[in-house]
Amino acid sequence: MYMNTPRKHPVFYSFHYVPRDVWIAEQIRNMGVVESNEPVSPNEWEEMRRKGERSIQRWISNQISTRFCVIVLIGHETATRRWVRYEIQRAWEIGKGLAGIKIHNLKDQDGNLAPEGTDPFPALGINARCYNPPAQIAYQYIRDNLKNIVENAMHEAGQRRY
Repeated sequence: MYMNTPRKHPVFYSFHYVPRDVWIAEQIRNMGVVESNEPVSPNEWEEMRRKGERSIQRWISNQISTRFCVIVLIGHETATRRWVRYEIQRAWEIGKGLAGIKIHNLKDQDGNLAPEGTDPFPALGINARCYNPPAQIAYQYIRDNLKNIVENAMHEAGQRRY
């Protein structure tokens, strides 16, 4: 029997590549609410870095161009990270959906919470929504709302085009 399964919108997750934020990004990716990009391995990243800035920019652009939306997982230092800022700007330039989710209320692999990060969008002159999940239900909030966050970001991107 054929079942009509709702489509999962493909998204690109942008975050600061430090162990705590990588672990939290994996927890969100594993929710399975949306289709997400595969993370770049540390070896692949080092190979791109050796090839230079243009190689990194090309990889980011290729990844974002095949996705409907970019979700920025905002940790303590995310707003200051060069490549996260580039991913945000690139997504905005090519009209992709764009939204941020603060992850300070999600526990890391050791059960610790991180300090709250700054919304990166205002400093870049970008009008995108930033969500701040409630502390006691942050994981559940993201799981229950991620699909709507993506759809809202895609809708707002469509509005920017006209």
